[in-house]
Parts: sequence; structure tokens; C-alpha cells
Amino acid sequence: MLESDPEKSRTPFKPFEFIAVLEPSTDPSMLGVPDGAGVVFANKVVGFGVGGTMEEVAVGTTPEACPIVLFTPPLKDDQVLVVEGVEELVVVEGYGRSARMTRILHATPPTEDSPWRKRTMLFMDALELDGFENSSTDPLPDLLPGHIDRELRKAYTAFSSASSTRPYAHVSTGLWGCGAFGGNDEVKTIIQWCAAAFAGVPLRFTYSDDRSRFVAKFRDFVDLARRDAWTAEEVLDALKSIPLDDGQNNRSPLAFVMRVLSGRRLQY
Repeated sequence: MLESDPEKSRTPFKPFEFIAVLEPSTDPSMLGVPDGAGVVFANKVVGFGVGGTMEEVAVGTTPEACPIVLFTPPLKDDQVLVVEGVEELVVVEGYGRSARMTRILHATPPTEDSPWRKRTMLFMDALELDGFENSSTDPLPDLLPGHIDRELRKAYTAFSSASSTRPYAHVSTGLWGCGAFGGNDEVKTIIQWCAAAFAGVPLRFTYSDDRSRFVAKFRDFVDLARRDAWTAEEVLDALKSIPLDDGQNNRSPLAFVMRVLSGRRLQY
């Protein structure tokens, strides 16, 4: 649990599955249907729009989810929106100007026993870090005081939202907050895996070919964590220990954490 003392707790990591795709897609296999849950990379003001972002496409392809714009207030730092039982009507591939409909899913309304009735959408907004200075000499915005804890609580709130009678078999996610919001892919993915550990749920991580270099590094991280039985508390402590005035380690937080937990001597 998030409130536990890291010195007394040893939370093991849950499975982390990598799923490669050619480009972003709303194919049902990517949405956590029917027994899992799918993360929607949301704005704190949730809903649809014309920009072709992940959230806008997710809501736009699911008309039953559109009413959320009428009654959902801006999400606070400790809040997420959980939408259940809504059906996607079409598949859209790509995002932004490249977004396009590729398939119609249903021509008739689903029945009560349809898998879509078990669909769960997890709307969770990341910090908007694109407005921070982010040169090679500036601290990585993701590591500024309070930012790691905020993102961890947001992800944990989403991942632990399942009912006790129907826990999530997995959570489908990806590079949350790493596009328009300017988040660091290494920090955000570490945080999500730690949040999943605290929530006790496996992650299915979808990525496109242009992120294969990052994924190769994160595979090494996952392999080391499993081999050496690292805990979520240890990884978070190492991540938070990165000196903000250390430009090299600010740019490669994943390598820093791996060195610390592998017991190697740090070179400054």
C-alpha cells in the first residue's frame, strides 16, 4: 500500500508484458477488454476533442462515454475517472493528423452478456511538464519535488480501483504523459510499474516501433528487477535519490536506478 513505510515493506513487482504495435490503435485487444482495464491518457478536463490525442480518440470512438464531459469536474491530483461497460464502435489507428478509422466493430447493439459490458476505462491525467525548462543543464521536470509522489498516487488510484469481487486481470497502458505533456518515458514507466506493484496488478505495456530503443533499455531493467528481486520501495527510493543538479543522471534516470540497485559504485 502507498501508506506503508518503505523501510518495513517489501512489495514485489507484478509481471510486465511488452506489446509491440506498428502505431497507436484502439483495437479491442489493446483496451483491456474484458477482464482487465485500459488506461486513457487524459487531460484533467476529460472528454473528446478534435486534436486526435489518445484521450480524444478513445472517447470519440465510444459514444457511450461522451456524456462524461457534461458532469465530470476537473480531476484533482488524487482523483481518476473510472468508466465501465461502454462499447467502442470503430477502430482508429494513428493519432493527431494521422488518425483514421480502419474498422467498424458493430452494426447492431451489444447484448447484455457482451464483453463490452465488462470494459473499464481508467482516465488518469499526468502532470503537464511541457512548460518547464528542459535543457541538458536543467533538472528533469519529472524529478522535481513532489512530482514523483503525485504521479505515483495518480497511477495507484487508477490501478487499485477494481472492486474486490472483480479485480483487474491486468492493466493495459503505455507511455502515459510522455507526449504533449512532456514527461520522461523512463520515469513515467518506472512509476507506473511501481504503482501496479502496490495495486497488485500486472501491466501490459503497448509501444510503437519508434520507441523500441527505450523499450530495449526497460526490458533490461525488468530483467534485473526480477533476477535480483528488487522491490517497488527500493526502486522508488533510488529514483528519488537522483541529484537534481546532476545533469548526466537527470538525463538517464533508468541507468542511475539500475546502478544503485545493482550495487555498483557511482561515478560523479
